[in-house]
Amino acid sequence: SRMNDAEIAWLAGFLEGEGTFYMKRQPNKNYALPMIKVGGTDRDVIRKAADLLGTATLQFERRRKDHWKDQWKVHAYGGKAVEIMQQILPWMGERRAAKIQEVIAEWESRPVVRQRSVPQ
Repeated sequence: SRMNDAEIAWLAGFLEGEGTFYMKRQPNKNYALPMIKVGGTDRDVIRKAADLLGTATLQFERRRKDHWKDQWKVHAYGGKAVEIMQQILPWMGERRAAKIQEVIAEWESRPVVRQRSVPQ
């Protein structure tokens, strides 16, 4: 579902600080998927991000050192991630906007796989 302006602005601000945008190479395959990944220690905030990203799954990561906090992580990928990147792009700072544009450009220039027609 489409986000409203306030949701887009909130998600953009959160991802500006905590998000990662990249093309995830698929092992043993000749393609990559656009990814948005974000994590944090406040479950309610990550849950809100997950809802806006259209993702149900929160990954829990137990702290690895005593003075660290447990973390929750969420990601969106593929066409859905690109759609979100396009919506938040006007709100992003220069560094992340450049990265997002790079990911979108690579996704849009990917070769389209067509089925070869079977001879009759």
